[in-house]
Amino acid sequence: MGFRRLVLCCLSLCASWTGGSAAAAQEDRLHVLFLGDRGHHQPEARLHQVYGELGRARIAVDYQERVEALVPERLALYDVVMVYANHLEIAPAQEQALLAWVNAGGGLFAVHSASACFPGSQVWGELVGARFASHGGEVFTQRVVDDGHPVTEGWQPFTCWDETYVHSEHREEGRRVLTMREEEPWTWVRAQGEGRVIYTASGHDARAWSQPGFVELLIRGTVWAAGDEAAARWRAAGELPTLRYRDEDTVPNYERRDPKPQYQLPLDVADAQRHLQVAAGFRVELFASEPDITNPIAMCWDERGRLWVLESIDYPNQVNDDGRGRDRIVICTDTDEDGRADDFTVFAEGLNVPTAITRWKDGVIVAQAPDVLYFADDDGDDRADRRELLFTGFGRGDTHAGPSSFTFGPDGWIYGAVGYSAFSGEVGGEAVQLTMGVYRFRPDGSALQPVGRFTNNTWGFGFDSRGELYGSTANGAPSFHIGLPQHQLRALHPMGTGAQPVAGFSQLHHLSPYLRQVDVFGGYTAAAGHQFTASGTLPPHVSLDTALICEPTGHLVSMSQPVAQGSSVRTEGGWNLIASSDEWFSPIQAEVGPDGAVWIADWCEFIVQHNPTPNPQRGGFQAENGKGNAHINPLRDRERGRIWRVVPTVSAETAAIPDLAQAEVPALLAATDHPNRFWRMQAQRLLEERGPSRVSADLIEAWPQLTDRQKTHLTPLMFRSAAVKDAAPWDRYACLRSGHPALQRITLRSLPEEEDATRALLASNLLFTPDASLRREAWLAAARQPESVLLGKMLAAAAVLPDLAEDPFLADALALAGLRHAPGFLEGLMPLLEMERVQASEAPPNLMPNPGFEDGAGTQPAGWRPRGYSGEAEVAWVNGGRGGGKCLQIRSTSGSDHSWFADVAVEPRTRYRFSGWVRTEGLESRRNGMGALFNVHTMGQTVTAAVRGDADWTRVELEFETGPGQRSVSINCLYGGWGWAVGTAWYDDVSLTKLSGGSLATELAQRIGAVRGRGAAERLAALLEGGDPQAGEAVLRDNPVASCLRCHELDGVGGKIGPALDGVADRLTREELLESLLDPNATLAAGFEGSVSPMPPMGGILPDEDLRDLVAYLSALRGSDER
Repeated sequence: MGFRRLVLCCLSLCASWTGGSAAAAQEDRLHVLFLGDRGHHQPEARLHQVYGELGRARIAVDYQERVEALVPERLALYDVVMVYANHLEIAPAQEQALLAWVNAGGGLFAVHSASACFPGSQVWGELVGARFASHGGEVFTQRVVDDGHPVTEGWQPFTCWDETYVHSEHREEGRRVLTMREEEPWTWVRAQGEGRVIYTASGHDARAWSQPGFVELLIRGTVWAAGDEAAARWRAAGELPTLRYRDEDTVPNYERRDPKPQYQLPLDVADAQRHLQVAAGFRVELFASEPDITNPIAMCWDERGRLWVLESIDYPNQVNDDGRGRDRIVICTDTDEDGRADDFTVFAEGLNVPTAITRWKDGVIVAQAPDVLYFADDDGDDRADRRELLFTGFGRGDTHAGPSSFTFGPDGWIYGAVGYSAFSGEVGGEAVQLTMGVYRFRPDGSALQPVGRFTNNTWGFGFDSRGELYGSTANGAPSFHIGLPQHQLRALHPMGTGAQPVAGFSQLHHLSPYLRQVDVFGGYTAAAGHQFTASGTLPPHVSLDTALICEPTGHLVSMSQPVAQGSSVRTEGGWNLIASSDEWFSPIQAEVGPDGAVWIADWCEFIVQHNPTPNPQRGGFQAENGKGNAHINPLRDRERGRIWRVVPTVSAETAAIPDLAQAEVPALLAATDHPNRFWRMQAQRLLEERGPSRVSADLIEAWPQLTDRQKTHLTPLMFRSAAVKDAAPWDRYACLRSGHPALQRITLRSLPEEEDATRALLASNLLFTPDASLRREAWLAAARQPESVLLGKMLAAAAVLPDLAEDPFLADALALAGLRHAPGFLEGLMPLLEMERVQASEAPPNLMPNPGFEDGAGTQPAGWRPRGYSGEAEVAWVNGGRGGGKCLQIRSTSGSDHSWFADVAVEPRTRYRFSGWVRTEGLESRRNGMGALFNVHTMGQTVTAAVRGDADWTRVELEFETGPGQRSVSINCLYGGWGWAVGTAWYDDVSLTKLSGGSLATELAQRIGAVRGRGAAERLAALLEGGDPQAGEAVLRDNPVASCLRCHELDGVGGKIGPALDGVADRLTREELLESLLDPNATLAAGFEGSVSPMPPMGGILPDEDLRDLVAYLSALRGSDER
């Protein structure tokens, strides 16, 4: 394998670095660690303002908010640490690490509030040179008092508003003051051991950070603080190659810039590489480029570590009906081991807009919409001999919305993504429909399943070290988390998504000032890829669970990390692994490769935009779309493409790089413990290709000695092996008790449907583990086990867990498990249902503050405030309410959209009813306004009916349901509503009551009953015929699951939560009786309309025979008849 010797040398050298100045990376850059926080100065936003300018000045900045990052191995990667924050504490270890690093030659640049950081640290105060004491604020110009220093020589002070810092505890010895504000030292420098320190008090907010003079001060101060050697290296490298431009009519201008953007001429490879900027701890190297490869749309590797590039010159618009085109698959090999490909073998050609590729057996599986194809090399000559159709059905209407991101998954399936071109077809004899999101399929094409449905065009998939699944989408949602597999969730929600957007970042930190995007300007409008690093071969500060998300329109690859939030996550970070000031850099796939470096497929294209079609009003010129639904543009390139390697200069772990091409099973088993997940997955794939029968003997022998990391990759295969089940002398289910979350998770996903697995699940305690994501997996595993009364009752106990209401996935996971084990689950819920039914029989309280508007002082009603959206209106608290008391008033003569509002505490996942009264006089709509009404703010158009004209007091109402984690709503007395109104409106007597929810027991029972009763329509005729009334009476009086008399009274016995059953046959027909059993909410009984029925649908609880008998008995309950 080509680069093996080079990589081993690199990694062994990297492992021996020590502290001091930055470890060798990009020699032409100065590397800065920027320490910010989440405080009021908004350091991340301030750095974003200057990030591009610093980068184009060859100062590469990495952002960090955790003081814990100040450790020797991290500091050694940087020339300068810049601090702009209000951190209160620093641990002794970080304090000493920073001091030692500066003393050894590092540079510290403290900005503005940094002098107020770490008030308890004497070391920090002495390092900075003074302590913040107080401040005012005004417009001023600092005064240069020392123009002989490199920082201020020739520098022009700037004038702007800033806080007027005053300092105390000045450490004047060795300090050189460069500028003053009046008599207050403002910018100074000092030596610290072999290192340098600079401080400036400027920089409170965006006004200072937007000043060119301030940016110049940052650059000058950074170069000086880095030290003479680093500064000399930086200067010697010279400026970045000049970017040249020319006017072209078809450069899209969706942003409506003036002047309009120009066309940047392409750079050669060497100049393009100079414009690339990587994070500290990495360097960038070229692996392949034009003319050897062109337009790389996807890539993968084989078991020898060779790169397979999927090229598409035909993308985006050359879509041919016969599926034949100019595209090809190229195997790229580094034969002389210099880190660059020198042999290019065309494996297959004649493809047409292929978009995904993954290695399988002796060939590759490729997506070429509408088909998924297997290209096989039968004779081992690296040329495809067969082209086999696995399945078909992907849409071809839009080429940037088709299948992508093929990835061999931890369960042995192949995963992929698809956008709005979707899928409709038959696979393995089953009809399959896919919308935007993630799917999985068997490598032999025998099955295809939906996994997660997203809300935007999708081009990216990945799984983290725990096996959690993710995807990336366009339009501002670069990170989705899949918590409930859609193929399993559809038993409960046929249209459920199973996924949610989780990105805690939205802004691109770009180097080029000339982004061209169609929407989400400055954000992720074309996110591609979501692979995770998951390799110990990367620098120690790069988490194993760092997501690599490409944004070709921003010319960058960002890094983010998932942070647990209940059973889901929030991905945080969003700063760059690599970015470029070259507008042609268009990364579309980033993934850790065989050498432990991050490999990047660079589409290398100036025109990345696909659609919408430009026109003179939007885009700046008139264009037409081609067959791939992309706008036709003569500037689209067909000659370039590059593969870059972002190579770590330091490494957490080192290991030899294997060649698994001829490896036997024992060697493959050993490779599943490699520190680079790339090789672990290659070994797992090769074992999966051999199948359980060829692997089981070695697996049985090796299993007791395998590490948990190895078992994580081998458990799916182990559970599919009949030989292991029959012959293994160890407990196959012991992994559930391993305490290793990734191993426990894959074990749960792999459990066979058998009683032994059910018993092991019950004994594992995972059904109630505090780890919410692992508990979710345990409940999903339970939902795949054979029906068990004991397991159902155990699961019912989880309905009281407090995190169910807050979590986006847990309630559905528990409902799925309860559905599978419904008899035991519903029986276990009965005590909770009884409690809820008793509570439901009581009149619910009105949750609105000051509902009659009688309380308040002066002109302000208690608990209510006015809120204006547009136009002018008068708001008042006046007499004249429904009962003659107080009410709220809004009026306008010129037109307005306005409201009175109150914030109300609510419970998550709960249904509410709101009502109120409105009176109007001369009220008319303007600009499509609705009139006078109420609404729930920020929940879309969740509104009551609107009142207009001259109307007396009118009662209006609405119902709504809160989401997971939602704890408050804002209720509007709305005037206008998505438009304006004129005239006068009064509002009075508002009410908000809870209908259902809270403990979830009733909701779970209703959902499970409704699902189990979905076939009720087909059973209706049979259920209405015959039946044994005597047996039906036994069901009503004695069945512990139905518990009818807990809520209904008959002959003076029973509860009063629901209507009495005496004479029920006089009120309801046989058909209506059956309907009330199957769907209690279809028609609520007279006198019980005020809430959702607490009765679960009996069609999911009782067998058909009991239902038929119960209907027969109820239909005989007449007022005067004998029973």
